[in-house]
Amino acid sequence: MDAPVTMYERILDAAERRIRGAGYNAVSFRDIAADVGVKSASVHYHFPQKQDLGAALVRRYKDHFTAALKAIAAGPGDREDPNHAAAMFQAYLELYRGALIVDQSVCLCAILGAEVIGLPEMIRSEVRLFFQANIDWLTKTFAPWPPETGAFSPLDVVAGLQGAMIIAAVMGDSAVLARTITQMQAIFREQISGNTASGPA
Repeated sequence: MDAPVTMYERILDAAERRIRGAGYNAVSFRDIAADVGVKSASVHYHFPQKQDLGAALVRRYKDHFTAALKAIAAGPGDREDPNHAAAMFQAYLELYRGALIVDQSVCLCAILGAEVIGLPEMIRSEVRLFFQANIDWLTKTFAPWPPETGAFSPLDVVAGLQGAMIIAAVMGDSAVLARTITQMQAIFREQISGNTASGPA
């Protein structure tokens, strides 16, 4: 039997829905309290300041995302096999598609990244850690990252996905992200196959 959802988690859930729909600066404690069905004082009890709430939310989002990445990496198969590596890369890309299609909103850190100039340093730091976690996972999972020249780097992948999600949301066209995913997978397959072909005999 699932444990009951705590007030702390309910507040974070409401905050995530609000921020992913309207952005950090457009959300108030009063909005979140109304969504949860409590007074603003109850939100302040768990999160004294708005930046405390924002930082905790990004940490939780990063933890959930990295758990999904670990599950992908722990799956059966040989990542030295180009087909399996491509399947793992596709699973990574699908995490972003799922955020846009299933949740009908863009990645939380994409929203916050777009607002970074006006965010408290506490939140900016957590957002940077999220992006770095993505880059580190891609680099480690597919080491050596194809190609070694860095022409198509993990940073390029993360930047491309985040940008495509924002544009897809603005244009109301999920096909923008779908095309980006297809192109990235094609490039990845070509490069990893090239690496395998040029490897030791």
